[in-house]
Amino acid sequence: ELGSLPSVVNHMYLQSASIDHELNYAWFTYKQAIAGSPQILEYHHDTADYALWPEDTFHPDVAYASLIQPSAGPQLVFSLRPPALLHARFSPKGNRLIVTFDAPTLRGAVPFDNGGDGVPDAWE
Repeated sequence: ELGSLPSVVNHMYLQSASIDHELNYAWFTYKQAIAGSPQILEYHHDTADYALWPEDTFHPDVAYASLIQPSAGPQLVFSLRPPALLHARFSPKGNRLIVTFDAPTLRGAVPFDNGGDGVPDAWE
C-alpha cells in the first residue's frame, strides 16, 4: 500500500503513476487544477520523502502526460501537445466537413499494443 500522498497533490487530478519496485520510488503526474500543464511528484517509499519536479518540465500546452516504466531503463515521460484546430469548413456541396489542425493527428485511429508493454505497436 502506498499510503497517503503529500497534501500538495490534489487527488482529484492524478493522471498517471510509475513505480520502480527495486529502488522503491514512485512518480506521479498530477494537476493543481483542471486547466494547465501537469506536474510531476517523485516519491520515495522507504523514507516518505518527496520532490516536486520543476513546473516548466512540460510545455505549457501539454494537457496530459503519461509515465511509463520500461524494463530496460529508467522512467521515460511521454507527452504530446494536442493539435490546435485551425479551421473547419464545409465542402462546396455541403456534404463534407474539412477540418485543419496545426499538426498531424491520429485521425480517429485506435492504438493496438501487440507486445503487452503499454506502448502502441500499431494504429488502426
